[in-house]
Formats: sequence, C-alpha cells, structure tokens
Amino acid sequence: METTPQALNIRWQALLCLAIGSIGFGVERALTWQETSVLPTPTSRTLPLDAEDRQLAKNAWKYFETNRLKSGLVSSAANFPATTMWDAASQLAGMTAAREFDLLPAAEFDRQMAQTLDALAKLPLYKNELPNKAYNAETLQPVNYGKLDKTEEIGFSAIDLGRLALWLDIVAHRYPQHAKACKQVTAKWKLTRLTNNGSLMGAHIRNGKEEWNQEGRLGYEQYAAYGLKKLGIVAPNALNPKANERNVDVLGIQIPADTRSTYHNYVTSEPYVLDGLETGFKALPVDYAGRVLLAQARRAQATGHFTAWSEDNLDREPWFVYNNIHVDGKNWKNSQSSG
Repeated sequence: METTPQALNIRWQALLCLAIGSIGFGVERALTWQETSVLPTPTSRTLPLDAEDRQLAKNAWKYFETNRLKSGLVSSAANFPATTMWDAASQLAGMTAAREFDLLPAAEFDRQMAQTLDALAKLPLYKNELPNKAYNAETLQPVNYGKLDKTEEIGFSAIDLGRLALWLDIVAHRYPQHAKACKQVTAKWKLTRLTNNGSLMGAHIRNGKEEWNQEGRLGYEQYAAYGLKKLGIVAPNALNPKANERNVDVLGIQIPADTRSTYHNYVTSEPYVLDGLETGFKALPVDYAGRVLLAQARRAQATGHFTAWSEDNLDREPWFVYNNIHVDGKNWKNSQSSG
C-alpha cells in the first residue's frame, strides 16, 4: 500500500468523503460508541449533515478535481502523478461519495467513471498476469515507487487488489450502467496467482528474481480477502480472523494482533475503519474495531493528545510510515515497511 513521497494524498480525502457520506446519506452505517465497562458497543444511527460537514466534503473533493489527470486517474499524492491499486480504489470511493453529495453531477460522474474504468482496464499487467504495484498515473506505465520516469515491473499486491475488487463491485452494483466496464478491469487478471493453500499471495522482485509470498496480517488480510471474494476467490485462511489471532494489552484493552512473526504485524485503524464504512463490518468482527478504537480513546484521555493512528505518506524519507497501535511486541510505535 505504499504510495509516493508527498504528504497530501488521495486515501485520506476519499476516507473523509466516505465518513461524511456514511453519516449523512447512509452509504454504510455510521456508528456511535457507547462505552461499557469492557468494550464500546456499536449502535447505528443516521445524522443530518451540517454546514461544516458539507464544507469538509467540498474540501476533500477539491483534491480529486485538482489532481485528476488526462488519463482519467487521480494522483495518489498532490503534484506527483503516481498511483497504486489501493489508491485507485480510493479514487472510486471518492467519486462515489462526490456523486452521493451532488458534488459531481450525474452526467459528469458517468463521463469521469467511464474514463477511469477504461484507464484501469488498459494498464499493462505485471508479467501479463496482474496489475503492477505502482504506475505512472499520467502515462499508465508500470513503475517502481517514486520513480516515474522508468518503466519497471516490481510485483503485485493481493491486499491492494482486494480493495480495488471491493470498490469495483460497489460501483457495479450502485451504478449498473458501469457494471460491464468494471468487469473489463479484471477480465485479464490471472486470479490463481493471488492465493495458495487458502492464503493471499503477493509478489515482489528481489535481486532480479520474483519472490511469491503470503501477504497480509490480521485486519488488512481479512479486509482484502473479503474484496477478492467479489471475483470468486475464496481464501479460507485469509478470511478467518481467528486463524492467526492473539490479544495484546494496550492501556488495559485487549486488542487483536497477528501471531505470525515472519513479517511485521501492524495494528492500525485503517482496515477496521474501511471495513465499517464500506461493508458494514462484514470482513472483520465489529468488536475488534471497538477495541482498537477504545485503546486510542484511552491514549487520548491519558495524554491529552488527539489519537487516530493509521498509515500515511510523508514529504521526506522514508516517504511512507505506519503509525502502529501495536507492532512487533511494542505499542505506539512508528515504522516504515521494512521495520
């Protein structure tokens, strides 16, 4: 899910649009948390938008308007024409939210959506199998992260493709006029490369050779596997949150973490927030999200600092960082993808 060396980026603009939309229009259920003695208990309610909400939505949509390229894709970060399949999904999310808000008129939405889906269908595939991890969003050429001038195939991410598959399914069902184009995006994908023995698989290049490994940890793994189900891919191990789960103590709250130590077991808000907004908590247990939220609420109460930990781009090296509630045996730790 790494993107580009800039701070202002598409994922948070899309998330803001979605969050506001979920409150006002019921795109998915908005949740308020009523704290009990152990965990927050989710209750659903619909809230009217106020003027501040609408202005926030307009501000978020401005990013998409400003950074939409002639190709039909939106840059993952301001003034840096790169994208990933995770960020392409965020673009679809932002466009959908803008349409629901009437920030994007129906005719213009249809034109832009058709152009975007056409661009995604035209992307050169890694080894003619699956979308590359990163692309030049202007030329549509596969590239390495942050290196837009050189065509380079660097592998594929099952996590990113799971998010894109989920949003292609959402668009196809909400706007049937685009259903055929959504199917065209994935028509040439070699789906068998995305799973092995019930687990999600990704590929990357090391020393000129491909390494094909299990991809995803608790949270991101189930969220992506749920999305890939929309393409007919069933990965039982990846779908099961109990398969590799253990609880770790964070400020007295037992939050879910991954038992596997072969790669960093990041615990952030993002997969739980996205699962709630986009599926209504169908990929992950809602109480997992509650515990992750409550741990952050307790930190905010203890420190007086607003706490909302997830992942994000930076405008300096290492360019991308995970803000972890827990990772590799430590709480409240920032890390890059290499550790």
